[in-house]
Amino acid sequence: MLTVLLPKVDAKRALEEEEKDKQNQCAQYHELRSSSDYDTFVDDCAGKEVFGFENGVAKKFHARLMEEKMFNQLFKNAREIGFHIYVENTDFEELKLPKLEKLEGGITIRNNPELRSFRIRRGFTFSRKRNAPTTVTVDGNAKLNAESMADLRSLCSYCDIFEWTKCSAIEPLVSDSDYAALIEKCQGEKIIKSRPQTKLFLDLSKISQDQFDMLFSQATHVEMCISMRDVPWTQLVFPKLLRLIPCGAGDRALKAVHNSNLRMISFPSYNSEGFGRLNSMINIELRNNFVLPEFIITSLRSRCRFCTLQVYKECDQIEPRQTRNATKFVELCGGKKIWKPAKDYVLELDISRLSQDLIDELFQDVTTIKMCITLRQSQLKHLRMINLVELHTCQAGRAAFTIEANMKLEKIEVASSFRWDICKEAFHVVLSPALKAYPSFDQCEYCVLELNTKCGATGRRLSYTSLSDVLQICPRKRKIVFREAVTITEDQFNKLCSETRYLEMGFNIVNSDYAALNCPKLYSIRSPQAGKPIFTIIGNSQLEVVKIPQKVIYPGTEKIFVVKRNPRIPQETIALLKKICPHCDIEGFFSKCNGIDNVQTFEEFMEKCAGQPIISGKHGLVLKFNFTEQQLNRLFSEAVEVQLCLNIQAALVQKLVFPKLTKWKSCAAGMECSGVSCLVRRSEEFTRNPYLDLDLVPPMPLGISGD
Repeated sequence: MLTVLLPKVDAKRALEEEEKDKQNQCAQYHELRSSSDYDTFVDDCAGKEVFGFENGVAKKFHARLMEEKMFNQLFKNAREIGFHIYVENTDFEELKLPKLEKLEGGITIRNNPELRSFRIRRGFTFSRKRNAPTTVTVDGNAKLNAESMADLRSLCSYCDIFEWTKCSAIEPLVSDSDYAALIEKCQGEKIIKSRPQTKLFLDLSKISQDQFDMLFSQATHVEMCISMRDVPWTQLVFPKLLRLIPCGAGDRALKAVHNSNLRMISFPSYNSEGFGRLNSMINIELRNNFVLPEFIITSLRSRCRFCTLQVYKECDQIEPRQTRNATKFVELCGGKKIWKPAKDYVLELDISRLSQDLIDELFQDVTTIKMCITLRQSQLKHLRMINLVELHTCQAGRAAFTIEANMKLEKIEVASSFRWDICKEAFHVVLSPALKAYPSFDQCEYCVLELNTKCGATGRRLSYTSLSDVLQICPRKRKIVFREAVTITEDQFNKLCSETRYLEMGFNIVNSDYAALNCPKLYSIRSPQAGKPIFTIIGNSQLEVVKIPQKVIYPGTEKIFVVKRNPRIPQETIALLKKICPHCDIEGFFSKCNGIDNVQTFEEFMEKCAGQPIISGKHGLVLKFNFTEQQLNRLFSEAVEVQLCLNIQAALVQKLVFPKLTKWKSCAAGMECSGVSCLVRRSEEFTRNPYLDLDLVPPMPLGISGD
């Protein structure tokens, strides 16, 4: 057996490299989310000297997710720690950081009722110029000894390090009795804070001005979320407050909204310690406090981070970028009386995802709106706009307020003085089966109310997808949306369109037997597919009537019509269609040879009728001219419909071509003429033209008749 002995120096180097890798791992550790993550962290890093988290990970270490023994084992050799340590709500008794030389994040020790000792090596201290006074926060630890407090103060002499006080860990307020107990317990206290990992919300509408003044008369350090809405007080003063901390990340520390009498908000002591930006206020919201002076708002802006501080003014200069986020729009315009665009902007606002509370706040005071609002598939139960008098659409042809598929919506309210005369397309309400109370839309010319069906639903997943459903359910509805172009009968079309004001659907009316196309009440139309026409009307030999209002509204760039080869549509109708859509593809199909009665000469007949789309004579007209083959083919070169009898005898005609012919009728009832035989009037005369070959190109379709 051959045994190779590695030099001891190589083994030692390998161990050193392994230890170095572990040190690097613990200095850039991954995120810790669960108790098991903390257990693994201890297994990997206990006894190491440098600790930290990798970039992009929150620099927070929560000791409550581990045992006391594990904490002390983990940090027994720690010299550098690159995160904030939170020791909150634990039953720990004794903690140690005996070798600490550098702490980048900070430390928070709150509400640990059994904690007697927290020993930390003295030497490293935080800088007042670089670190906020909350970097080291200590309160609510009833048994923590004086020596530990001294160690912590040596770490940060200016930080918020306090002995236990009775209001440093207040539980959430649930009932009115909780409010009374809070005031009784905490009036005159300096520290009033929520229990860690809970949120303390204080609603000022549930207490009096005197109770507020008593509660905060001596308060210097407050951690809670204070809300003030529709409270009649004239002032809000925190005479000794030094710190105002939100009850949770992203929550408002103070939210004062819609207080009609509020004239003063004051924090006279807040900057007295000289920390400047290291002690900025965080997450304060002041909006729609109608008489609150501008100078108060301005004074707070320079020392408030993540704050919404607005001087009251109407929302009468709104830009489109300000309506993209509905929640931010509530902050901007909720509680305002007027919502109008700056310049001629088209404003669109989707409020479908807002909560009932935000909806109520948004519409509580508004009297005038000019925009297009969508409420689709929400969970709302009511839409209260009790002060709304004027509702203007953002764009002609669109509803000002589209309300679709809100299955729980029970009530819509507007002011009793609502101006229906100027709000002609105010509301489109579709598929809202629970709606029981709403304004009378009888006065609204172009409103839509369709509670139990969805013919007018514009949401992509809401409108009908089956044509049979549309034909069965949607006739005579005021609004019809279908995402395809369809081919249907004249009766089906006219039933659909007879009462429709808003139409988003395409129709192919091609080579049909339509006689009339009636949409007499159309107000707004839109193609279901961008770039495609709404009405394709081509080659309809019987179509004489097309009724579409001249002032119908449509997107200006869309070519809504394609109209060609409809011989019976009058010139006046063609002119009207061109007036409705000047850029559309519309062709008249008029004939000089329609209904001729007395033809004197062959030359007169050819000048009038050759190349015309319709060649027809008055009742009983039979023409007996000697045509050449070339003359006959020129005569019928553009003919779509012929009602005539031609008697051709002994002609040297070999081939007749009818390239566009769709219908040939007899010159008179009772004449022996049907289809091709109208050329000869009597079938036996065909034998007198032995060379004649008839070529119908394309072949003559149904519609050849002798009637």
